[in-house]
Amino acid sequence: MTKIVVKRCSLIMRSDTWVDARHGDLFACGNPTSGVRELPLAALEPQALSPAQVLLLKSVCDRLPRFHERKGRRYEARRRQTQGVSAVHGHARPYRDRAIVYLLLATGLRREELVNLNLDQVVLGTRSDAHVNKPVTAEALREARRVQLVQVRGKNRTQRNVFVSAEARAALADYLERERPGDAAEFSEAAALFLRAASVRLSKGASGEERSGRLAARSVNDIFTQIGKWYNAELKEDDPRRLATFHPHLLRHTFGVSLAKATNADEFELQRRLGHLSRKYIKLYTVPAAEVAAGYVEQF
Repeated sequence: MTKIVVKRCSLIMRSDTWVDARHGDLFACGNPTSGVRELPLAALEPQALSPAQVLLLKSVCDRLPRFHERKGRRYEARRRQTQGVSAVHGHARPYRDRAIVYLLLATGLRREELVNLNLDQVVLGTRSDAHVNKPVTAEALREARRVQLVQVRGKNRTQRNVFVSAEARAALADYLERERPGDAAEFSEAAALFLRAASVRLSKGASGEERSGRLAARSVNDIFTQIGKWYNAELKEDDPRRLATFHPHLLRHTFGVSLAKATNADEFELQRRLGHLSRKYIKLYTVPAAEVAAGYVEQF
C-alpha cells in the first residue's frame, strides 16, 4: 500500500511540474508541488523462508497425497471391503502440486514462467550433451545427474537456463509417472509441463486452453493457499515457523537469498539465474532477513 501511495504522489508531482514548465500561467500561485518531497519507502525487508520453514514445507508437500485422500464412512467402508488403496479426490493432483513447490524452491521461477513451461524444455544433461540426451521420462529424470530447464521466457523478453536440483528432479519424476500421463491423454495439444486435472472443464470461450490443458497461473495461487493452510495447521500460534502468507513469489525470494549466499552475492550470477535486467532488484536478495540480522548483532 505504501508503494502505491508513493508512486501516485510521484506521478502527481511530475505531472504538475511538467504543466508548470510549459504553461507557467496556468497556476496562479506557481507550481503547487514546489518544495514537496517524495514520501520515503519503507526499509527493505526481504521475504524468504528460513531453513526450518523450508524443511517443514517439504515435509508437508511429501504428505500431500494423504491430505487429498477421500474421506467419509461410505467410502472407507467400501475401501475396506475391496481392500483398495486410498484414492484422492477427482480434481486433486498432489504429485503435481508437490513438484511445483520443489521446482520453484530449486529454480526461483516466477509463477508465469512456471505455467508457461513445456515438457520439451526439460533437458537431461546440458546442451553440450545433446548427442546423448534421452527422452524425458520419469526413469530418466531419476537417473540423470544433471537436468536443465532451457529457454525459460521471463520479463522483458529475457531467456535463461536454470538447473534442477535432485529433490526437484525426483518430485518431477513422480508427477510424470503418476499423474501427467492420464491428464495428457485427455488433451489434444498437451505440450505444457504442468497440466490441470482433465476432470476440470473450462467455459466454452476458452477452446484453446481446453485443448492444451495448461495449468492457469491463478490456479497456482489456489494451490499455494491450500498448502499454506495445511502448513500452519501443524504449528502452534506462537511458533516462529508460522507463515503470515504463502504465495509462489515467496519461493523465488527464498531461492534468491540462498543463491546470494552460495555465490557470495555475485551480481552477474544472480542476474543470470533470476532473469533480472536491472541491478537494483538484486539488492533485494543480498539484504539479510530480520531474524538473521538480529542474530549476528547479538554477537557484537
